[in-house]
Amino acid sequence: MDIFSAPAFRISPLAKQAFGEKQKFTHTSETATEATRPEKKGRPKEAENQAIIQPELQKLKHRDRQVRTHEAAHITAGGSLIRGSANFKYQQGADGVRYAVGGDVSIDVSKGRDPYENLQKARVIQRAALAPANPSATDHTVAAQATQMAAIARIEIARLNREQGATPAQLNTSAGVAQYQRMERETGAETYQLNEYA
Repeated sequence: MDIFSAPAFRISPLAKQAFGEKQKFTHTSETATEATRPEKKGRPKEAENQAIIQPELQKLKHRDRQVRTHEAAHITAGGSLIRGSANFKYQQGADGVRYAVGGDVSIDVSKGRDPYENLQKARVIQRAALAPANPSATDHTVAAQATQMAAIARIEIARLNREQGATPAQLNTSAGVAQYQRMERETGAETYQLNEYA
């Protein structure tokens, strides 16, 4: 007898079938477990992505608050001269949300019926342009244009006073308005083009 030989065992066909089923089940469950188990290599990458995404989202949220506050300050200070609501420029974040990253507001700068009204409008426009905590370069430009508009209105008021020999209160009547409108037609007074600011 050979010491390496083993006695033969008979395996019934039913046992063979049961053993085969067990092997299939074990193989299938091992494959499924491996597929659902997250890869160890993927975890650091996912955490790395989150570390990049979160600060970007925080910046977008902060910028959104700044832009909305900025435009709200213009609207509040501009009052009845504001035309419509604020227009925003958006950027979509990694979370799928759109965040405001820029904006503007339209303001009425049409001429009033007299230089007194123009002076009042210029003051409101200037106040609206400089209302936010950190006015933009465009806001400063608008404020400068409003200052110029106010200076022109003051010159027109002084000219009316000289020509009429009247006090400002007397000129701010229907007769004074008619005189101003006649002078404006004759001299072709400047018009103001100021449409919107950021």
